[in-house]
Amino acid sequence: MSKDPEKFGLKTEERKEGEKPEAIEKKEIELRENSSLNWQYKIDLVLVYLKEKPASWIGCGARFYKTATEREKQEKLNQLNFRREAVKRLLENLSLPNHSLRYETDEEKTTLLSYDFFVGQDLEKLNRLIEAWESGSKKDIGLALGYPGSAVESFIRGEVFDVFDEGKDLKRLSKKEKEELKKEKVFKFLIFAPSKNNWRQELELVRRYQKAIRERSPKIYDEVIKSARGPFVFRGRLKTELERILNKLEYLKRSFRK
Repeated sequence: MSKDPEKFGLKTEERKEGEKPEAIEKKEIELRENSSLNWQYKIDLVLVYLKEKPASWIGCGARFYKTATEREKQEKLNQLNFRREAVKRLLENLSLPNHSLRYETDEEKTTLLSYDFFVGQDLEKLNRLIEAWESGSKKDIGLALGYPGSAVESFIRGEVFDVFDEGKDLKRLSKKEKEELKKEKVFKFLIFAPSKNNWRQELELVRRYQKAIRERSPKIYDEVIKSARGPFVFRGRLKTELERILNKLEYLKRSFRK
């Protein structure tokens, strides 16, 4: 079991001199649009580049059961390495500072191999996310990702009455407000779980995200709008970046304790 993660190192790309800002932005966004990443990661990286979001996380990993055949293990390892290399190649061509970690845990029945990539608007925001990750602080991680403080607090409390439930709470709105929200499609761009008491104010940030994607990456925007569900919905519910990070850290914490 590796408690000390392998560090690939901090890296930041320098922009080429003489390139026009419009050409740079077009190239940067196209790199994200054409990558093999899922929608959630693509949107996050576009928002970080446009300085709408301070930092983002990309995770990929695989759990290997020790009872699996060598062929099964190798196939899973090949898939993991393909995903990892795709992320590395993308980040090598972006102008944003980034950092990578490798974890490996060895348990009784399984082995987990995991790669985590951190991307920031600048070094300060990148380091803030890395420090929050290393501390394991839920609040610090949420704020480092750019979530509203009220949404972070409600998520940490985790009570049903604290977090906005789109399915249930929307039913309580007037018919006019429900129709306006449905037409606006802003909920498709949620990347955090809004709080029950402050969701209207928090939704203004989501509208800003939506506007930035619509204006600067029409390709991704159209894909999201035409989809049956938003890119941040997994198995019928919103699964936020913060939730996935905390689940990952909790698993690693349990593994390292053994």
